[in-house]
Amino acid sequence: MMQLMSIMLLLSVAWFIHYQRHAVHRPRLVYADTPLNQQLLQLLPRLQRPYKPTPWAYNTHLQLIWLILKDKFAPTMQYHREMLRMADGGTTALDWGPTNDNPSTPTIVVLHTIGGSPHSMRSFVRYLYETTGWRVVVCTRRGHDDLPFTAPRYNTMGHVDDLREQITHIQQQFPHSPLYGVGVSAGSALLVRYLGEEQENAAFTAGVAYCPRLRFTSCFQPCFTLLQP
Repeated sequence: MMQLMSIMLLLSVAWFIHYQRHAVHRPRLVYADTPLNQQLLQLLPRLQRPYKPTPWAYNTHLQLIWLILKDKFAPTMQYHREMLRMADGGTTALDWGPTNDNPSTPTIVVLHTIGGSPHSMRSFVRYLYETTGWRVVVCTRRGHDDLPFTAPRYNTMGHVDDLREQITHIQQQFPHSPLYGVGVSAGSALLVRYLGEEQENAAFTAGVAYCPRLRFTSCFQPCFTLLQP
């Protein structure tokens, strides 16, 4: 028993040393050295202190394992699905999560990840509802989840035309509800493109691009290499 405790103690000490040396770092700040920025830094002492990430998820490997386990054991969510036929004959859907019966309650429009579905977004949708109490709906893109292909047009990132039609359908049901767009990963690209094209005519009161990919060419370069003859 004492030998086992000694081994556990040594492992704990080794892990603590590894954590302090490889996980705890002072933030590296990139900014223009101006008087205003220097003043802001003085008002934010947290940026000058070492950052200590969550001990049991301090690197990408542990975070991925945690994410998989969290998604695996997350409780299910009941959605109300509305199938939508697009102008070109394609099929999309609106998957309504937790809702609020007040017609003027704001609606959060969620644009899912690259291979996402309402099921994969359930923890995120639940979090949005629990923190705001607002109506939440997932705009499921054509070809995702179990939606049938009914038109010869597909983009895994989504089509802005489809999003416009989905938003119109939401507005018809809740004309007095302010809309807020939240794009997650690939969904953020669709959100940003929609906002860029619509500009002041956009239906969203505000939009959040959560975890966006900034360089799609580097992301898909391995795929392009494999497809080259």
